[in-house]
Amino acid sequence: MKLHVKFNISNLAVDEEIEGNGAADVTRKAKMAIAARLDFLSGTFVRSMPDLGFAREVVSRYNSATGSSCPPPAGVDEFIDWALAQKLASVVE
Repeated sequence: MKLHVKFNISNLAVDEEIEGNGAADVTRKAKMAIAARLDFLSGTFVRSMPDLGFAREVVSRYNSATGSSCPPPAGVDEFIDWALAQKLASVVE
């Protein structure tokens, strides 16, 4: 699975391709990519989060930033589907 992730929300801009073996791997790699853009303490906190916890936090922050009311994902597959539906990611291959 290869996704192009592109967004600019709450002063965090991401525009890159993330490739992995399924939703869990892509979510883990996205988490690490986001953590690398943050300050040391915030990045350390994000890296230590479980992947599903990260996914839920992303949806929560998206809701806060956009005034949306998307429910938290039940799993990482649902998180990827949500990101695609919100046009925060698109399938490359």
